[in-house]
This record gives sequence, structure tokens and C-alpha cells, in this order.
Amino acid sequence: MPETIRLTGKDGRIAAATTEAAGAGGFIARETALHLEELTGLPHEPPRRVSSAGEARDAALLLEVDPALGREAFDCAEEDGRARVRGGDARGMYYGLMAFFESLGFRWCAPGEAGTVVPRPDLVALPRGWRARGRPALPWRGLHICGAGQTRDGRHMPHFDHDTALWMVRNRMNFKPIHNEQYDEVFPLLDDLMLTPLAFGHSYSRWIPRAEFAAHPEYFALVAGRRLAEGQLCVSNPALQDELVRRIVAYADAHPNLPVISLAPNDGYKWCRCPACAAMDSPEDSARDELHRRHHHFTVEIARRVRELRPGRFVSSISYSNYLDPAPDAPHEPGLAISMCITRAQNRPLDDGASPSNRLCLERLERWLDKAGAVFWSAYFLSYGGTFPRSCEGQTVRTFRELARRGVAGMKSEVTPGRYDRWRSAEFFMYLVARAMYDADLDPEALRADFCRRYYGAAAPHCEAYLRLNSLCVERYAGELKDVDATTLPDLYTDGEVQALLAHMDRARDMAEREGGYAPRRVAPLLAQAREIADSRREVVLSRAEAAPLQARHLLHPPAFGDFDRFDWTPQRRRSNRLPYPHPNRFAVAWNDEALWLLFRLGEPDVDASRREGRPTPGAGVWGASNVDCFLSPKPESGVYYQVAANIHGAVYGARCRGREWDSAWPLGVTAAVQCLPDRWELILRVPFSGMDAFAPRPGARLRLAVNRGQMCLSPSTLGGWPDGGSWHRIETMGETMLTP
Repeated sequence: MPETIRLTGKDGRIAAATTEAAGAGGFIARETALHLEELTGLPHEPPRRVSSAGEARDAALLLEVDPALGREAFDCAEEDGRARVRGGDARGMYYGLMAFFESLGFRWCAPGEAGTVVPRPDLVALPRGWRARGRPALPWRGLHICGAGQTRDGRHMPHFDHDTALWMVRNRMNFKPIHNEQYDEVFPLLDDLMLTPLAFGHSYSRWIPRAEFAAHPEYFALVAGRRLAEGQLCVSNPALQDELVRRIVAYADAHPNLPVISLAPNDGYKWCRCPACAAMDSPEDSARDELHRRHHHFTVEIARRVRELRPGRFVSSISYSNYLDPAPDAPHEPGLAISMCITRAQNRPLDDGASPSNRLCLERLERWLDKAGAVFWSAYFLSYGGTFPRSCEGQTVRTFRELARRGVAGMKSEVTPGRYDRWRSAEFFMYLVARAMYDADLDPEALRADFCRRYYGAAAPHCEAYLRLNSLCVERYAGELKDVDATTLPDLYTDGEVQALLAHMDRARDMAEREGGYAPRRVAPLLAQAREIADSRREVVLSRAEAAPLQARHLLHPPAFGDFDRFDWTPQRRRSNRLPYPHPNRFAVAWNDEALWLLFRLGEPDVDASRREGRPTPGAGVWGASNVDCFLSPKPESGVYYQVAANIHGAVYGARCRGREWDSAWPLGVTAAVQCLPDRWELILRVPFSGMDAFAPRPGARLRLAVNRGQMCLSPSTLGGWPDGGSWHRIETMGETMLTP
């Protein structure tokens, strides 16, 4: 056994000193004292300030800055019986401090107290000759926290969560993506944690809000012959460009600690069709209804002018939706930061030439690196796909290594706060993501073994076997996985493998319960995930057998709530993760010569609360409350479909859609009637055939239909429906419905 050194003094404490002001006060000082107290069980003062290493000979832990090491790098070693932690800057010194604590057995496996592993004092030992070094693979590393979290004092805050942010910095992340308008509230919280805010995300409507439409309609998009307050901007307008530059420069001056400021299109479509904007599009873009050239030239123009007025500040935009690519004829712009929003094959490394989607991503990345001053890789690790496994560890590390090699400026991902089920079911994967952002040369297998041994305790062998089997099943899959979702489960797992997953987690649960402490809580998400895999896989297999078209009954009279018991009801029995709704939902379809009728019985745990608490906020429209969201296409071959939605308050929405154009002004004529009962609310939606491009209803006619349910009263809300767990804006995924005599 290697010789170890003693760190504790006669009083049982570990004396710490620092040559840096950052180590003697603020976040680093608090962290040092906290972890030394966790380690020894005794209160500790922050490191005392010394002018040189020579003045700290009695300190067992010495923190220093050596700029020669470089940005955020660290080099730590045992020297003369003490731990000497050196960083290239304050962050590097802090990362070295974390490496010191990790060498003693600390791990920050997941956000929150239950996610922290504190070593037993009797097992603490620092080997003589200990050494730890690190240098960041990617300059900027962060997570965009979607959903609502809490500050350190328990205050509710959107897009921030203290426990998650603290976990980020302890695992060597250095920034958090924010929206421009969040800065004033969130900057003090991030600065206190040594996290830098960088602004990304949809922002046109923040710079030019709808309230200005009456004064300047020419700033807004021209769609179908009229200006729309809710659309995009008229980016070709010189006066708009001047106003945006003025506002961004003023904002930059008022927020000197925000190096990257966002200017990106609103989420959705409704692009300007005025002649000047259309002239910005390439012929290829126009033919495909894409906006690559328009978006890039406009953003370059604003970024260039801002950079000339405020050197060193970046304007950020996004490569997203139908504006993914740079324009070949646009110049390189040093002041432009691009966030590449990526949907690709997660089960293949980025540099896997046999993967068509990854090959396209790499080609696009190279084009953006040639055009922008900084490129950020933006993934969706915990945004979608339920709580199914994220089992692409090796592929993810190799991808980060490739991004670092190509000079990508940063990596970020949308995630949920750490206490949410999606995170808790992916704790090891998110831990690996954090570690690989900084160290892209790590060994995923070794990291998994260390994580399981320290985090799951006695249950570690079965938890590790469970995680390894998931990874092997994903590795074996021959196709391309954008994410592991319910539809892929029968193709990923055999019946025997599902039973093996369940068996491992049943044994892990038993061992964790015997061990006690945090062990049962840590094992529980994997057990729930194993059961969800089994249940969802079974549901998908059953849904694949549902081949017959849905029957829409012919009516002689318009339906009323009193007629509901006479209808044949179809269950919306699968959410987007294919599990049954916690409260039953049923729908029926009927028709007469004038209209299609969509009838719903919608389970709700507390109808009064849903009506009271779910009342939509301004701008949220139908979707701010419990709702249904339906799509139908009477003539699928035309590419035209209609979106119809209504909520518990009776608010309705109707639009004619084709491709990426959604016309909510189309005279579809949807009406709704709502009836609320103690355990459910019922809905009758009338969709006139006269608004559906002259569709002629007749017995035997078929159309495509999808009915989706949003139970907004649940936390988190549930979403999904028929067919096959839900369908949104894609005709090919809608179910077939036949009008019967």
C-alpha cells in the first residue's frame, strides 16, 4: 500500500493558506472551508492569506496562481508533506482544489445534497507523491437550465437552479447560457458561483417588442400581404437595422459583464415576405422555403457594426430550424458567435464517416468555423425523450474530443434542473458530459466504474451492470438514434435484455435498502427507468399492431354533451413516452355534412385548480392552460394540414399550415364548447369543412388526424396522445381516420 501523508493537525483540522485574494474570500474560500468541514467534521476558517509560499510552511493545503499554466489549467502535487494547488488563474486554482478533494474521495455526482459523495474521515489519505493536472479541452462549458428552479434561499426562478449551477462549477463548467433579459436578475447569482453569463436564444421580440407594432409596423414581418406583430422582423429594413445596432450598443454599455449578446429569430416561423427580404434569399433557399442566406447576412451586418462600435463584444445567433447554414458569399465576421443547435445520431461519434447525419453536421460545423468568430455546439441532452437512458457515453466523449480538435469555442446543452426526473434518470451521463467538456481524454468505462462504486455503494455492481447493458444495446443498434425514445425500444432491447435490466435493478434496490442513507434515493431513478423501459416497450409493440383506421361516425344532428355516452371512445392512452396518462383521456370523432366533430373526455386530478391556476398568461394563448392540440389533413398529398386547439377555458386556435408557414388568420371557423365535471372536463370541437380547402365529406373518405393532450396542471406537465404517443406538425405521423356512413 502506498505511503500516505497526514493532513490534519493536532486539533483535527486541516490548515489552509493561499497567496491569492480569490482564495481567501468569496466562493473559493467558502468552498474550501465547507469541504474541509465535511471531511473532518470540524468547522474551518477560510484559507489565510500569505504573501508567498514560504510563509505557509505550516499549512497542509496551499492555493496559488501561476499564470504560466494557462487559462483554467491546474497543476497540483504533494510537496514536502503538504498539498500544493496551483492554477493558471482563479478558476484554474479552484479546479485544482476540486481535484485535491476528489483525490480524497469527494464526488459531485448529481446536483443537491443527495448527489454529493463525502468520504469517510477514516478513509481519507493523500498518497505521497500525489499529482493532478488538468487543462480544458473546450474553452467554454455550460448548461442552459430549462424549466423552473430555485435560488439558494429557495426563491423560484425560471432558467436557473442553484443546486444545478453549483454542481456545474464543481465539475469544471465555467458559463451558463442566459437570455438577454435575465441578466440583471441572474448575474449576481452566477458571479457568486464563478460562472460567466453568455446570452443565446430567441430574441427578436425582446429587441423589438409587439408593443411597438402600432408605431413601427414596418419593422415587422409582412406575411400574406399584411404586417404581423407576432411574426419575425423585416430584416431588410435599414431603419430597423440602425435601431437594433443602437439598442444593442446601449445594452452592451449597461451590461459590461456580458461578453456575448443574443440576436436570434423568434421561435417559430412567420418570416417576412416583402420584396426586399425575399431578395436576400438565394434561389436555392427560396425553392426550399429556407432562410440561410437572409439570416446570416442580416446577423453579420449587425455583428460587424456592433463590433466596430464596441470591440470585444460578440453578437450571438443560432444555426437552427430553416436557417442552419452560413451563406457562402458572407464575409468572416470576428464579432459573430454562432450556436449550432444539433440534432444528429447520438449513438455514433461525430467523426463517424458512416453516419450521414453526423457527416452533415461536421460539414456544417466547418462552414461556420470559417465564417464566425466563435462557434458553440448546442445539444439537447435532457430536453426531450422522457426519462429513457442516455447511453452514448463513449460516443459523447469522442465527439467532444473532435470538437476540441476542430477549435470549437464552447459546448452547451439544454437540461432540466437537477431535481427533475429526466436529470435523476441520467445522473451518470450528465456527470460524464460535465467531466468530458473539461477532459475529453477521459476513459468512459473507468469513469462509470468509479461513479457507481462511490455513488451507489453496495448496489454498485448491479447499477454498473445495468448502465453497461444499456450502453451495449445502444452500441449494437445499426441505425441512427437522435435520441432513445419509446418508438426505438423494441429495436434496442430484446425481451431477455429487458428482463435482465429489471433483475439488476431489483437486486440493486434490495442492496440499497439494506445499506440505507442516500442509497435507496440514488438507486430509485434507475429502478423507475428500468420499469419504464419494460412498460413502454410493451406499449409500443401493442401500438404497432393497431393498423385499422379510426372510425368517424356520421351524425344526423350536431352532438351535445348529453349524447356522449352513445359514442365509441378511443383512449389517448399513451403519452409521448408511451406510458398511460395518470388520469384517463378519451376522444371520439364524428361528422355531418357541415363539419368534423372532435369530442373529448379529459381526466384532470383537480378541475377547479386547473381552471384557477392554469389560466393562461398574456401571450400564452391556448397553450397556457390544460388543452388539446389537434392536427388534421384532409388531403395529405397536398402538404396542407390544419391545426386546431382549445383549452379548459374554451379559448380556441385554428390555422392552415403548409411546411413552415402557419396562417392563423385563415378562416377555419373553429368553435368549442366546454363542460367541467368534478373529475374531468369535456370538450366539443367543431371544425367546418368549408374552411378546409373545399374538402368534400362523404362516407369512405379518409383523412389524417392527430389528437394531443396537454395536462398542464401536473408537475411536470404531461404531453402526448393519439396516434402512437402524439404527433405535431408532421402529416406522415398522423393517424388514418375514415368517415363512416
